[in-house]
Amino acid sequence: MKRLVFACLVAISLPASVLAFGSDEQWTSGWGQGIAEAIITKGPGNNIYVTCGQGAGYDATGIRFMLAGKEPPGNSITLTFDGEDPTDYWISGGKITSDCRACAANYEEVISRLKRHQSVHVRFENGDATRFTLKGASEAIIECIPDFTR
Repeated sequence: MKRLVFACLVAISLPASVLAFGSDEQWTSGWGQGIAEAIITKGPGNNIYVTCGQGAGYDATGIRFMLAGKEPPGNSITLTFDGEDPTDYWISGGKITSDCRACAANYEEVISRLKRHQSVHVRFENGDATRFTLKGASEAIIECIPDFTR
């Protein structure tokens, strides 16, 4: 009986450790079910999550943003790289997608900027904002063909 209780406790605690993907200090990457992924966090509930569908279904390639545990409201986000001028990017369903010509261009531009800068300040339309490091982004984010051009 004690072994069964212990096994149940281990099984319950396992998913929590599996979901602990990402770091505040540096971009990390992973791969599963046909999707390459890279992520940076900034405290609980804040992250930038890049996905690249490699053999996965359509609409698997994009950049998702989360601040205070919520996706961005509205139709755009503002990104400021290394103190440069802020740039607004169109989003759909809380992320920069890559499934249309303009979407793919935005996706490729943001990926390029994530890889070559030191930090990015993300601001949602509702005013929520934070700055993320881009340390390790160039290694963690793989070269990816946008959904539109597949």
